[in-house]
Amino acid sequence: MLPEVLVIRPRRFVLKPGDPAIVDVHLVNETGRAGAQMLTITALNPDGSTLFTQSRTVTASGGDVFGQLLSANFGFTPNTNGTVRITGVLQPQGGTGGVLTNEADLAVLDPLAGAPVLPRVVVAEGDGKVSQVLSNVFGVVPLDATHLSDPLDAIVVSAGSSWAGTFFSIGNTIANTPDPGLYQTQLYGKASPLGTWSGFANGTMHRPDLSG
Repeated sequence: MLPEVLVIRPRRFVLKPGDPAIVDVHLVNETGRAGAQMLTITALNPDGSTLFTQSRTVTASGGDVFGQLLSANFGFTPNTNGTVRITGVLQPQGGTGGVLTNEADLAVLDPLAGAPVLPRVVVAEGDGKVSQVLSNVFGVVPLDATHLSDPLDAIVVSAGSSWAGTFFSIGNTIANTPDPGLYQTQLYGKASPLGTWSGFANGTMHRPDLSG
C-alpha cells in the first residue's frame, strides 16, 4: 500500500449512454499532508475529448487522520460507447504536500447495440436476478429449466447471490474516520457448492478461456 493515494471512486463502473455518472474522491494520507488543497477531476470521452472538468478547494485533515472523503458528487453524463477515463489531480493551495494524481475508468455500453439478442434463453438460477435483467434490460422473456431439452439459443446457469459465511462483530468503533463503524462487522466466507443442474440436451458447451 502506498503511503499516499488519491482514490477516484465512481459509484457505478458500467453505464449505458445517457446514464449519469457520480464520482467521489477519497484520500489515503500517511505522509502528513494537511491544509487547503485544489482537487481537479476531469473525464475524457473515448476519443480523448473532454467530457467534464471541475476544480474544488478541499482540506486535507492530516495529523492522525489517515483516510478521508475529500469531495463527493462530481457528476457528468457520458453519451458515447467506450471507455471514459477519469483523472484526478490534488495539489497544495496553501496547505502541505506535493502534486498527487490518479485515474479510473468507466465502461459505457449500450446493451441493445449490435446483433439482436437471442430470444430462446433458459435461465437456471435460484434467485431470479439474471431473469430480471434479461426481461427488464434486453426485453427477453427467459425460459425456466423445464425447457432444457427444447431447441435453444443459449443457457445461462447462475448459482445465485447467497454466500455461506461467518459474521464477526466487535463493539469498538474505529477512531479518526468519518465512518466510525468501519470494520466493525466482517464476513468470512466458507467453501461450499455453487449449485448443480441436470437435464441438458446433447449439444456443445462453451466456457471462457482462463489460461492467460
